[in-house]
Amino acid sequence: MSITNKYPWFCAYFIYTDEFTKSFNVKGAAPITKLSDLLMRFLKPADDSNWKSWRGRDGVLMAATLPELINVLTDEREYYGRYMIDLIDSFFLFFRLFASPDVVLDMLIKRYKETPPEGLSGLGLVMWHVHHRMAKIHVARLISLWLKVHWKESTDGHLVEEIGKFQIGTLCKDPDIPIHWARKVGDHLFDRSSV
Repeated sequence: MSITNKYPWFCAYFIYTDEFTKSFNVKGAAPITKLSDLLMRFLKPADDSNWKSWRGRDGVLMAATLPELINVLTDEREYYGRYMIDLIDSFFLFFRLFASPDVVLDMLIKRYKETPPEGLSGLGLVMWHVHHRMAKIHVARLISLWLKVHWKESTDGHLVEEIGKFQIGTLCKDPDIPIHWARKVGDHLFDRSSV
């Protein structure tokens, strides 16, 4: 039985210690060969339906559900964390082990198109919009990075058209994000579609 079958809430697990960095070429990522052993040692109970993420004592993200991981990767407050570059690289290297590229793209688009929670007004609503504007920029940045550096034609190639529709229909028309992000996504998309 695979770990994702036994623990269906499980989506990602990253260990950030020097001990593993020495044995694997991606700084901060747990080696694949030891991942299941580590998971069994540190997993949260599957019956905890409110569980979204788990952080170590130093605040570093240790485990997260896929929706929470997308939120962390697009959250301005997390963006300047000392581990964010490693987390992004680890995510793009390993996400295909626990989610399809279709699911990841759908979740990124869903995050981009989020609406404010009901009942939010005044300063709370203004703050939500400021925070969400930055989340939109980070979604565009992640899609651009995926296309430029982490694209795998064999598994991701069928998404070119869907990303193109999102880029033309949403990114190019959204006054909330700088137009250069829509252009970057478009440029990288063109490079992928002309392969």
